[in-house]
Amino acid sequence: MDGDDNAQLLDALSAAIDGHFEELGEDRKIFFRGLRSLRDGKVEEASRVFRRAARRCERPFSTMARMAQGRCEVVRGHQGSAMRIFESVADSEAPMQLRRLAWMEMADLARRRGDEGLLEEARAAIEELVRPPTPQ
Repeated sequence: MDGDDNAQLLDALSAAIDGHFEELGEDRKIFFRGLRSLRDGKVEEASRVFRRAARRCERPFSTMARMAQGRCEVVRGHQGSAMRIFESVADSEAPMQLRRLAWMEMADLARRRGDEGLLEEARAAIEELVRPPTPQ
């Protein structure tokens, strides 16, 4: 995902929830507050909200908040911190879609760093996560 795709995704999410914000559960509200801050360019504030959400919210919002926290770290230029967050999600019991997204983020960071080994590992993990299970 590039910056334009991220901005469009955040705008779409924001538009989808703006009219129904008060109907959301507390975990969703915390998470979406972070998204709003990120959308508004308040990366430090978003980072704080996502860090708190990762500790306080139930799954899947805690995991989604960790992914968003990783994205904040990327935006802030803290690639090492972002990589640790994405690795923790990729190695967790998170839903397949979130683990796949974590590997995609790691692949993007690997491309930026020129780390061919990690890029290949990420590609293999992504492929494995989208491959249908083999019948036994």
